Amino acid sequence: MRSEIRPGWDINFRLVANQVLSGRPLAGRRAFDLIRTIDYLGGRREVTTENVAVVGLGDDALSALLTAAVDSRVGSVALAGYFHSFIRK
Repeated sequence: MRSEIRPGWDINFRLVANQVLSGRPLAGRRAFDLIRTIDYLGGRREVTTENVAVVGLGDDALSALLTAAVDSRVGSVALAGYFHSFIRK
């Protein structure tokens, strides 16, 4: 299987483009999944979710940023390979 749709476009391009065109961007859907994961962990007796750290690498960094922007349980975010940022007030 080829790893590029065309030169410079990786195989995730089609997935992301289809998500945006459908009105349900992939980054937002992955952020929703991260929030639900924090909810699940919060229901476990042995886990505390008072100050969760979220890590995002490459294209998944946007999902980590979106999660931190909307969920106050996220106390810190670590990103690598992404060129944008948010400031949470």
